[in-house]
Amino acid sequence: MNRAIILTVLVFILFLGCKGPERGSAPPKYNSYSDMSGVTNDEIRADVNKLLQDEYEKDKQFAQFSEEEIARIQFPWIVGALGLLLTVLFVVILLLRKNGEGKRLEGLVEARTIELNKQHTLTSDQQRRAAPFGVGFGG
Repeated sequence: MNRAIILTVLVFILFLGCKGPERGSAPPKYNSYSDMSGVTNDEIRADVNKLLQDEYEKDKQFAQFSEEEIARIQFPWIVGALGLLLTVLFVVILLLRKNGEGKRLEGLVEARTIELNKQHTLTSDQQRRAAPFGVGFGG
């Protein structure tokens, strides 16, 4: 009951704290370059070309790594992946050993149970044979 009340209060506080879109704010005056007076298509093309050129230069600069830098960047990832692989392999080996040990113990219990059943059968047969002669076991 208390959890439901606390959860309801928290959800209510969360929604009160969230600000939605401002009501009554003016819409943007311009949606694109073509809405602006005095801007020609040539200026728009120049701006777009400049943006594209800047993006290309940034991507080109980012993609220029030497082999040493690539090896230096990849080394921690390779070490981490190998560590993860060895950990998973270790866990799998432990699980397989545990399963093998369980099967070995089951076989041991089954063999011991068969041995005890044979001894019980042998003892009960001896007691039945000895009973007519008045010889008793265990007093």
